[in-house]
Amino acid sequence: MKKLLVVAFLLAVLVPGSLLAQPAQAPAVRKAPHPPSALKAPVVRLKDNSALSIDKLVSQEKIVVRLTKKATLKSMQILKYSQYQAEQTKIAGVAFQNPEISPNRQIYKIVLEFPQGFTIPRAGKFDRATVTSIIDAETGESIDTDIVAPPGAFHSFHDGLSVGNPNNR
Repeated sequence: MKKLLVVAFLLAVLVPGSLLAQPAQAPAVRKAPHPPSALKAPVVRLKDNSALSIDKLVSQEKIVVRLTKKATLKSMQILKYSQYQAEQTKIAGVAFQNPEISPNRQIYKIVLEFPQGFTIPRAGKFDRATVTSIIDAETGESIDTDIVAPPGAFHSFHDGLSVGNPNNR
């Protein structure tokens, strides 16, 4: 009995009262700041305008006037954005998508030749290139631009970045 009192006394003195008085708590669970279910689907910014007649669109003449005088206009056509997507997918070999643009959006596809080349400030100079511009047919907004140049035709303003130039290797 004396041993039991000594053990009880030692436990009472050695074990802090806070441990005896509080029940064990589960560790706190941290919640993700933005659970996956909270992610929003992209909003279609350029909606289907396929029902608009040609006179409701920006005229081809207004688009051509905005083009640089250094370029030669090779072609200009109006098509649906889905047709452009299909062309780009075929070229790149992977699905080309932009969820902000309706597949039925009318666009202008403009192909320009730059036989004398052009400069992109703070990037480099192309000796010659073909540029494809995609312009929204309703607003005139530029949607996409692709530049294709032969090997060695791009000269970077930054060391070691000229593409296809064997002197930079």
